[in-house]
Amino acid sequence: MRRVEEILLRLSEEGEPHLGIAQGSVSDFEEFIHNEALSPQDAGTRAEYAADLAARGQAHTWPPPRNSPCWCGSVRKYKKCCGNPALT
Repeated sequence: MRRVEEILLRLSEEGEPHLGIAQGSVSDFEEFIHNEALSPQDAGTRAEYAADLAARGQAHTWPPPRNSPCWCGSVRKYKKCCGNPALT
C-alpha cells in the first residue's frame, strides 16, 4: 500500500489530474473481462476495469480528506495512516 501512496503522491506533484483509487477483486475482474470479451493480457484492460469500477461507484478520489477513513482499508483516518507525511 505504501508504494501505491508514493506513486499517487508523485503523480499529484507532477500535476496529474483526477487521481483515484479503485479496489476490485480477481473474481470481479474475471467476470468483467468475460462480459466485455476482453483479454487480461491486453494493456488497456486493467484501465477499462478501473473505469468500470469508478462508474459503479467503487472508486474514490485521491487523496481522501484528512479526517476520512484511509483508502487502504485500515480503520484509521487517512491523516493517521497513508496520509501521514512522516510515513511517506
